[in-house]
Amino acid sequence: MKLKKVLSLVLSAVMVTAVCAGCAQKNDDGKTVVSIGYWPDDTWPESYRDLLEGYKTTIETENPDVVIEKDTVNTTDAKIFSAKAAANTLPTMWQSHFTEIQKIINSGYARPITDILEKNGYIDAMNPDLLDLVKGKDGEIYAFPTDCSTMSLTINKELFTKAGLVNEDGSVKIPDTYEEMAEYAKIIKDKTGKAGFGIGTTSNHGGWLFMNIAWSYGVKFMEQQSDGKWKATFNSQETVDALKYLYDLKKHYPMMKKWISYVDSVTDDEDLWTGYESFGDWLGIDAPEGSYMGLSDKDLIASAYYIHTLSLMKKAAKAIKSSDCEFFEHKYDRSRKAFINRFTECKTQTEYALVLRFNITDRKEEYAKRLAEMIHQNGDCLTTGFAGTPHLMFALSENGQIDTAYKLLLQDKYPSWLYSVKNGATTIWEHWDGIKEDGTFWSEDMNSFNHYAYGAIAEWVYSVAAGIKINENGIVINPHPSKALGSLTAEFESRFGRVVSSWRYEGDKAVINIEIPVDCPVIINGKEQYCQKGSYTFTV
Repeated sequence: MKLKKVLSLVLSAVMVTAVCAGCAQKNDDGKTVVSIGYWPDDTWPESYRDLLEGYKTTIETENPDVVIEKDTVNTTDAKIFSAKAAANTLPTMWQSHFTEIQKIINSGYARPITDILEKNGYIDAMNPDLLDLVKGKDGEIYAFPTDCSTMSLTINKELFTKAGLVNEDGSVKIPDTYEEMAEYAKIIKDKTGKAGFGIGTTSNHGGWLFMNIAWSYGVKFMEQQSDGKWKATFNSQETVDALKYLYDLKKHYPMMKKWISYVDSVTDDEDLWTGYESFGDWLGIDAPEGSYMGLSDKDLIASAYYIHTLSLMKKAAKAIKSSDCEFFEHKYDRSRKAFINRFTECKTQTEYALVLRFNITDRKEEYAKRLAEMIHQNGDCLTTGFAGTPHLMFALSENGQIDTAYKLLLQDKYPSWLYSVKNGATTIWEHWDGIKEDGTFWSEDMNSFNHYAYGAIAEWVYSVAAGIKINENGIVINPHPSKALGSLTAEFESRFGRVVSSWRYEGDKAVINIEIPVDCPVIINGKEQYCQKGSYTFTV
């Protein structure tokens, strides 16, 4: 598995961001003053403050025409940010949730990108309502960050150099695979005596990372005692096994099997996953106001994902030519039948979505119509949470209800994806109603405006609307134009090369343009043909 090569090169990041910000000032000596916001004050750990001071010294030494000014004001606080933006006193580098779009533009803190969009022909393919949100009074279109939390690899150049992990030009060798990462970690440990790999976290984040791994080994972190109190119980062989996994730095087939065995050991019903405490359809909004979990049956959700996992185990066993192939074939068939017999009806959007997407019903057409009707009766709006949202659009489009899927995509009233956009969002919210229609917050304690879950819509836009799919056999192009959307352009840098799929409506006809880097199947309006690499235009 390839690792995303994301290096945390702080010095370069500081310099590039400072220059790009475009609002640095000159002091009386003619030096460029770069003010860096959210600089750690005395409440931060001394080691972190010393680290930043070291970076500051290095930058000013290597760039004598630059002066770094420290600004300890926390601009991630919405009230502080709004006041400083209005007064045009934000530092050169600052952090924000990027929901005050017009305030940022009017204060001169955003960069116009109209020329870039025009040069690449993107403006005509973009939703005009969304463009209006990022347009200034001057008519220019401005850029805003849209990234969310990412997983990255930070390289300690000094340790890599001491361990001899450098290229001929002096740059460090960056691992391309998990196996290489494990190998390099061992070399660093052997050559320097330092730990070759670590998960750098603060507060309780390390616990989250470890618990996700340890759970798959069957670790029980707490058990309730006879007096009603809870006792930590993770000092066990299972925990040791989970730590060994971190040490080995690789995911492998036996671990996947062990996860299935663990589920089988804790379930109340053979061939399903029931009776296990879980988060259900987390933040589903079909429950009463203020609820954290939706109304979907937690046993149905867990069993549906268990059966989906078994379907993946079938593929994995076949891929590595394991002797388990027949075992997982039979286990999957048994579980699917048990599910259909146990869960005879669905009552929520999430339940329908999972049953349809994971193919665990013999009534797909009926269920798809019911799901579409349920959405329509809710004002063409969704109610799904973390468990159901990634599969809702696929459940519709794969079962003859793509028009309903497009209604959800283009919906801009609450709850919907565009509701948050119309309320200033440039990143995905944790809650559909993170900011309610009356301007109040869902809550102030757990209300992220930069979350990953509902960003799953991007997968559907790329793979269904644009029709760019990458499977075990290669590329498949199968676009689904919609007059309601009007036009769409999608590009993807695949392992085979750049793939482009775009379409637009001219009257009642859809004009489809594709670029493919290799020979592959192309499905247009339900008709499949095999095309050689190159560019093609179709009108349907």
